[in-house]
Amino acid sequence: MCVKCENFKLLLTSLRTKNVIMEKNPREVIESLCCDVDNEDCLFRLCQTCRSKEISYEVIDKDEKMMFRKWGKAQIENKKKPGVVMKITQKGELESSVGEAVESFQKQIPEYMAHIARVKHQHLSLKDLESNLTENDLMIAIDWSENWQCKYHAEVQSVHFGASHQQLSLHTGIVKSKDLSQTFCTVSDINDHGPKAIFAHTKPILLKFATERTDYLHFFPMGPQPNIGIQKCLRLLPKISVDCFLMLSRLHGTSAKVVMAREFRMGWGALLSGRRTIA
Repeated sequence: MCVKCENFKLLLTSLRTKNVIMEKNPREVIESLCCDVDNEDCLFRLCQTCRSKEISYEVIDKDEKMMFRKWGKAQIENKKKPGVVMKITQKGELESSVGEAVESFQKQIPEYMAHIARVKHQHLSLKDLESNLTENDLMIAIDWSENWQCKYHAEVQSVHFGASHQQLSLHTGIVKSKDLSQTFCTVSDINDHGPKAIFAHTKPILLKFATERTDYLHFFPMGPQPNIGIQKCLRLLPKISVDCFLMLSRLHGTSAKVVMAREFRMGWGALLSGRRTIA
């Protein structure tokens, strides 16, 4: 899930529960403010017809306290290693006045609408790119999957505790060209998800599918933080022997996610049947 979209939805749900707002979901908010939910000018609040529309709030007591939930980063101390601080992502419960919550929600509306406009534009651009690929183009869309926790087909009780279960990194994606569409998944027992790891997982895909005719590489690292390590990625690009076009984007649904779901099903199927390998 997208953090921005989910936090917007969580705050909206809390305001709806307090009967402060009539809209039930984010789409209804957009429909209340736009004359065309698919028009970028409307979503960017540039449309002369609907740019002045506002959401109606029913606030009886702006100082009344309310609770809402929000995804965010937090630092906690490692209980097993005193003095070591870990960064985690968690859904916390926050308290604020109704007035402060309305003010925060009102501030998020244009940011959320612009976010949705960019997502729609990127989806259309990606679709247009896919339909116009030539023999000289190679497009790769990639994303990290949830780490796979290894299991045995039959386990003794003590395996369920401690660090007996190792984790594998699954790097999923799809590679496309004019006459090619191939999904893939690379596996590693190294759980680093940084830029160097991305290119290490991508290298065998490039060696397999890039040919002498490949002039342009359209590279889409998709995830919650698409701009991660952009400077490091750019420094790594000269090591690739083709002219590259790097496009970092924040997309909501990708073919890589479909590959991730398929690989998880295959993994569990192999585990339950007792197979040692996955075809």
